[in-house]
Amino acid sequence: MAGIDLTAGLSDMSYLRIQGLNGPIWALIALDCSGYAIPQAAEGEEQTTREGLVSEILSAQCPDGGWTLLGEASDVDMTAMALTSLSPYLENRDVQAAVERALTCLSRVQQDNGGFMSWGTVNSESCAQVIVALTSLGIDPAEAVLSRYHEINRGKWEQLER
Repeated sequence: MAGIDLTAGLSDMSYLRIQGLNGPIWALIALDCSGYAIPQAAEGEEQTTREGLVSEILSAQCPDGGWTLLGEASDVDMTAMALTSLSPYLENRDVQAAVERALTCLSRVQQDNGGFMSWGTVNSESCAQVIVALTSLGIDPAEAVLSRYHEINRGKWEQLER
């Protein structure tokens, strides 16, 4: 963009880790949004690779199947963002298994009205994050909202409509 390489900051894996799990998640999303090449890391930096980013995300999965920014309790937003970042890698068996666990996690925490809660608050942002994750995985939220994992009928996205 105007002669500036916006991917340049994504070349150093160590730098991405400093940002917590958000770093690897959003780096992978950014790189894969248009199949961008990862720039060469400077001498003394740890080269970022897509495989390394996927591994970093998979290794941070919580025992209940979700992901978190802080602590050990899974967060809907982080889980949905992780799913979005992993969606291009479904041919990987480890990714497939992690996605299944995460969808099960999301189904357990989905509210009766179809919405989702993050940081103790039911909100449309969390619902939107899950919709993005589902669609990136090829799941139509209007037709199959976690139907493989949770007893939810069509139209249960009341929280988003508010």
